[in-house]
Amino acid sequence: MLFNNFETAKRDFAIFSKKVSTKQNVLSKRHAIMKKNHAEFRAKVNKRFNTYSK
Repeated sequence: MLFNNFETAKRDFAIFSKKVSTKQNVLSKRHAIMKKNHAEFRAKVNKRFNTYSK
């Protein structure tokens, strides 16, 4: 492999890995938000059902 091709491949891989890590961060944040919303929803539902069962 020529040196220029190697440098280009190294640069392209750096760009690719940065995009992947950015996407993973976005997904993990979205997952945390969904988990929080789901917990709040479950708490509301449980509270409502607990008042009916008393």
